[in-house]
Amino acid sequence: MQGVAAMLDRDDREVLLREETPDDEGFVERLFASIRRGEFEALGWPESALAAFLRDQHRLQRLHYRTHYQSARFSIVERAGAPVGRLYLHLGAEEIRLIDISLIEAVRGAGLGGALIRAVMDEAGASGRRVSLHVDAGSPARRLYERLGFQAAGADSGPYVHMLWAAG
Repeated sequence: MQGVAAMLDRDDREVLLREETPDDEGFVERLFASIRRGEFEALGWPESALAAFLRDQHRLQRLHYRTHYQSARFSIVERAGAPVGRLYLHLGAEEIRLIDISLIEAVRGAGLGGALIRAVMDEAGASGRRVSLHVDAGSPARRLYERLGFQAAGADSGPYVHMLWAAG
């Protein structure tokens, strides 16, 4: 991850990756809710039920990540000193697993996500590793991954597509 932070620093002096701490829990929960809320609003649930559901989903996702990726790097993305996202990576011997990348709405679509992913790809390429991830088949992020050279790999896993990128 130091390599990712160093590569970002060359391109965007305001961007910093730092280790997630317990103090970030509120930010990360709100970030999760902001990304997933649209999927469930159409159900017409009362706001209190929707908020409780999103809190629970966030808790379950967090538990899943911490259980299945115990040695992962859980980072907060900051721009100009304020948290704007998260980048979760599992650094394996043969691949870097992009577990999660999420940004607040105010910075989405401005190139920061692509810069973060390219930095991960640069680190992977420099160390002879590939990058893998899972993305919702209908997510706009899938198009970004494809533009960056990721390709679908193997059978889909439910609504998710497994994608790989390898240098060269």
